Amino acid sequence: MICVASETPQGPSQKRRPAVVKSLATRHLGLIEETVSQLWEPLGLWRIGWEEAVSIASEGLVSAAVGFPAVGRRSDAAFRQYAYAAIRRRFGSHFRATGRRAARGADEPLVIEPELCETGADRDDLIELATALEALPEVQRRLIELRFGLNGQPPLDVKSRALAVRISLRRLRSAETAALSSLRTLLSATLPPRS
Repeated sequence: MICVASETPQGPSQKRRPAVVKSLATRHLGLIEETVSQLWEPLGLWRIGWEEAVSIASEGLVSAAVGFPAVGRRSDAAFRQYAYAAIRRRFGSHFRATGRRAARGADEPLVIEPELCETGADRDDLIELATALEALPEVQRRLIELRFGLNGQPPLDVKSRALAVRISLRRLRSAETAALSSLRTLLSATLPPRS
């Protein structure tokens, strides 16, 4: 069961009564599970578990109900869009507060596949690669993991990668180029030049 708290907004600009907040949030309870399902893979919510993800999404829904601008008669679609953004922000706040990364927990090591080790790559080079990948921003690292099939996952095709990170194909290509460029820069800074 999901409990919807009736928070009272702070500040003179927001005078929403607790009954209105509760009514708005209660009418949209289905949005909680829908949003968690949509963000399960892209944000790596499976790392924190379904119950915790639903709890965080519930907090986001209540915060949306409290902060939703009550200008005229706004549609349910407008609230759903507002609430979806609030829930995503709440997940971001949670991951920042706990020091976790969305797609992989901070305590989880990057898994380098045995196939990479069999290519004749030096163990130290593989460690440098893993370190450089960890230094990348979350989205860039995720793009490289999806493209090359790291962490026990098979490599994905272009369309699947775009769907997984929820961007267009055109944006995916430029984002991957930037990610690979950042990785090259990090590797060139850490690895000695080869002779």
